[in-house]
Amino acid sequence: MTTEATNVQALMKACQRGVAGKGPAIEVANNLLAECYGLLGKLAAENEALRKQVADLSPFKNAPPQDYRASNKCLACGEYHHGLGNLPCPRCTPVAQSAMAKEAQP
Repeated sequence: MTTEATNVQALMKACQRGVAGKGPAIEVANNLLAECYGLLGKLAAENEALRKQVADLSPFKNAPPQDYRASNKCLACGEYHHGLGNLPCPRCTPVAQSAMAKEAQP
């Protein structure tokens, strides 16, 4: 549940509780709180309906999920290297090649 919905629900609970006391001013305040409670409920429902309409209008609604790893796939060795940007493949540098050659020797 979003914080906005939580805030609306908390405000609705406070309106529903009303004000303690007696007299015409308290009755007017409680009537006002009851009206606010009803209006908040209507606005929350309308807000949710509008959010659903916006989600239905999204051009990406039926689009398949993207594989973001594909953009990090190295064209030289076929592995995934994250955060290299335009740097050369770490497996294709002379230092890496000499290290791999040493590992290959028995």
